[in-house]
Amino acid sequence: MGAIVVAVVGTVVSVGVGALVNGGTDPAPEDNRPTPAVSVRAVAKPTCAGEVCHGLDPRTTHCDADALTVKEEWKDVMRLELRYSARCSTVWGKLTGAGQGDTVTVSSSPTRLHRAAVESGRTKYTPMLAVDVRSGGQELSLQAVAVAVNGYPEQQIPRGHELRISAGPGDLRP
Repeated sequence: MGAIVVAVVGTVVSVGVGALVNGGTDPAPEDNRPTPAVSVRAVAKPTCAGEVCHGLDPRTTHCDADALTVKEEWKDVMRLELRYSARCSTVWGKLTGAGQGDTVTVSSSPTRLHRAAVESGRTKYTPMLAVDVRSGGQELSLQAVAVAVNGYPEQQIPRGHELRISAGPGDLRP
């Protein structure tokens, strides 16, 4: 009987302390769990690597799940990012705050290039470029360029304004 009383008192005390710590409310169990999209995305393995990824979409291949923004450039609401996935050994350009017709280009030395134009929405990704940073290729040079084709006078972004980013092998972590 004494053990039951101790168990009940212990439960009441831990619930009471939890309520005090949480501002008087006990969080719903689902508040402590990540959303399904986040948890599935975080564990999704890429479907390609290296040259196999070249020209593919970083989102559909799950290469964006571990990607880092290597460099970025802003002009008011427009943001250009050079993104890198170590697991996939790829880079791509990502443009946000864009409008229909705006373009984003990613290129690497010597002659690889992908360009994409915003068709709808405000975000656009280029297809991926395969990069090999493990080979010590010091000649690797990466560029990303975004062009505000029509401009945005309300944000003081003139027609044809360009955002540019350059990066080298030292900017990419294997």
